[in-house]
Amino acid sequence: MLQTIDYAMENWAGGISLAVADLGWDGVPELIVGNGVHNEPRVSILRQDGSVIGSFLAYAAHMGSGIFVEACDLTGDGVNEIITSAQYGGGPHVRLFTNYGHAMGPGFFAYDASFRGGTNITCGDMDEDGQMELVTGAGPTGGPHVKIWSWQKGQMTLEQEFFSSDVNDTRGVSVRIENGKLLTSPQTQKQNYQAVVVTDEPSWSISQEILFADLDQNGSVETLTAPGRPMGYPEDQKHIVIDLSTQQLYAFESGIVANTFPISAAKWPWTTPVGQHEVLAKLPWVDYTWNYGVENPNNYSLGLVPWNLRIYPHIYIHYAYWHNNFGNPMSHGCINASLADMMWIYDWASVGTLVDVL
Repeated sequence: MLQTIDYAMENWAGGISLAVADLGWDGVPELIVGNGVHNEPRVSILRQDGSVIGSFLAYAAHMGSGIFVEACDLTGDGVNEIITSAQYGGGPHVRLFTNYGHAMGPGFFAYDASFRGGTNITCGDMDEDGQMELVTGAGPTGGPHVKIWSWQKGQMTLEQEFFSSDVNDTRGVSVRIENGKLLTSPQTQKQNYQAVVVTDEPSWSISQEILFADLDQNGSVETLTAPGRPMGYPEDQKHIVIDLSTQQLYAFESGIVANTFPISAAKWPWTTPVGQHEVLAKLPWVDYTWNYGVENPNNYSLGLVPWNLRIYPHIYIHYAYWHNNFGNPMSHGCINASLADMMWIYDWASVGTLVDVL
């Protein structure tokens, strides 16, 4: 039976993280959802019908890198804990919470505190001793550094660490445990993408979360899918994608989306030029004034506007102070963004950064 669950989140384009575990004592698994990039770092606990049991912030509200979630009984008390880590762009801060979402201490740093590649997590009984272990894998820009942790004397203790492949491979390492065996794979790929299709619909994305669980406890395993964080483009390049169909901007680096946010491109009858462009100039101020003819109602003079990326003659990605309707066509051809998002992309992009308008 196919069932779709609606989950309310401000920016679906960044995907979600998903885990399944019984957080009570009734034997019925709950769905644990971690918000993706460009959302607050919220963990939500859902019943299988999609209704919300509760939610909590795993990190400071302004931390927008997205989070990973996992759940298992690390402490051996018979109740599953919730484990969180930051996705790409966030630090290696791993935290543990009770089944009610109460923090079990400050957490720990799985890697150097300055690392910003994110931390992949999984848990399971690695050595068949009846105790669950937590496994971490360094994200993109880090080597394939895998660490195995266990709960000892009230805290997580490092048991083992190793590099799963060439130490110079910076694609990040995904980790998962199946039947007591640890499986690792590169988080991003080295292939050169000619085009990337992106969407903000909660049915698919470039990457997918896929889980298998017996949700109804009938002995048959169900398959759960959810959109994950978009990936694509060569890992040694920065790349901007503007999807006109969804009015969404994606900024790729290290083979993974670094940020994504809603924009406003051209409304009818104007058009935003499609095709592959590049950042031609970074201009701290631009005076947006255009005259279509004497007393033409479409004439405008917006004054000096900060933070501007020119990608085509007379076409810019720029801040729009005059509206807050991002995610919908609003402009005469340019790409509008909010102040916070425009400041981010202006600082992130360089002259020559490729821009695909799809």
